[in-house]
Amino acid sequence: MNKEKLYKILEFNKTHSKQIAYAKNIFYDFVGTQSSMIIRDMQTFAQMIFDNREYKFMRIPMKSKEIGAFQLRLNNSNYLVLNTAKSLANNNFAIAHELYHVLIQENPGLGNAGELYLNNYEDVEEEQMANAFAGAIIMPTEDVRQVVGLLKNTKKIPDELRQNFSYIQELITVFALMSYYQTTYMSVVIRCYELGIFDTQDSDLMEILLYNNSEEKQKKLFENIPMRKGNRSIMEPTYEDDFAQMYNEAEKMGQENVKRGILTEEDFRYRLEGLKEAYLSVKGEA
Repeated sequence: MNKEKLYKILEFNKTHSKQIAYAKNIFYDFVGTQSSMIIRDMQTFAQMIFDNREYKFMRIPMKSKEIGAFQLRLNNSNYLVLNTAKSLANNNFAIAHELYHVLIQENPGLGNAGELYLNNYEDVEEEQMANAFAGAIIMPTEDVRQVVGLLKNTKKIPDELRQNFSYIQELITVFALMSYYQTTYMSVVIRCYELGIFDTQDSDLMEILLYNNSEEKQKKLFENIPMRKGNRSIMEPTYEDDFAQMYNEAEKMGQENVKRGILTEEDFRYRLEGLKEAYLSVKGEA
């Protein structure tokens, strides 16, 4: 991502602030609260919502390094598939992004594989809205301000760190928020600019932040900054794979439907094979 792209994202979020706030209100109303909340386990929380909307939630370590998540309609069932070969932080943000499409977006147009989350901030309005929504529900405004305030009052940063890392206070802030909210580096950076925590006029800061916008650079920084060293785990993939359980459940349900005369044996085997083929087409090596 370059500066021009970041400025465009920030301008989009600013001009669409009312729509983003409206989307948040729909979300909070759906989950039964009138105010913002901190979601401690995004995947478990989202799975309950997907279940409510009759989406089957699957974790699969995919061979693609670009896809973060996708929606799939197969055998008359809706699936939300998460790529667990991506980092835990990326998974959490991808899930929040998909919540927008499932809960908020009108007529998402889900086809055979209707919606892909690629984590690249596409210039498509619904994708930009989904990213802005995800950042807002993962990192509620007042809570972010409170955490940042606490960070400013922490013990003095060692002189060695100040000498070795430009804008060390800002980097520590980003990494602390990443760890606290279990989310991606760029989602935190964008949120900090949205809330005025970082100054968009500080060109040098923006260059430093954009330079470190890769998981490899972030892993190295986690290792080199002692106060953040223990938080590298969010940068690692979990490689969780739910397919075996999902396949067994589909097989059991299909057998029951065959016995009840709802499905023929041929149709049952065709659907089961289709599920397996879809899985093998995306599965990577763990």
